[in-house]
Amino acid sequence: MDRPFRILVTDRNRHVRAFLRRELAREGYEVLEAKDCRELRKILRSPLAVDLLVFDPDIAFENHRNMIQTLRERYPSLLVVLHSFWEEPAECPEVQAMVPKTGSPKELKTVVARLLAEGASWEASGRLSVNDSWNGPPTPGRNSDDHGG
Repeated sequence: MDRPFRILVTDRNRHVRAFLRRELAREGYEVLEAKDCRELRKILRSPLAVDLLVFDPDIAFENHRNMIQTLRERYPSLLVVLHSFWEEPAECPEVQAMVPKTGSPKELKTVVARLLAEGASWEASGRLSVNDSWNGPPTPGRNSDDHGG
């Protein structure tokens, strides 16, 4: 089945969700939104396959560390990008990437494209940085089945 990559943006702020949805959709991704952990869980339990999660740890109804641990256990092939104002990347070493909220989506879009292109998983050797080299955008038509999801 050919479809665009599906990204789930989870953020308490509806304006941030709408902004990221618009920016990521411009890159050709299908984008879903969740305002809290309840909506996040509902979407992940649905028949829709999610390829990548953009996760703000300042989320309602659950501690971010507990949520990330749950994601790791239940959805091991789900790629997770921590998108936060936090400065310390060591806060969540289990995620594939951490991108600071800066008001510009450029770094986030770069990391998302690289993760999806490379098909990283929880077992990847390390977290990506926006300064790492990159070989181009994701392959069109690839879906979550291509990387175990």
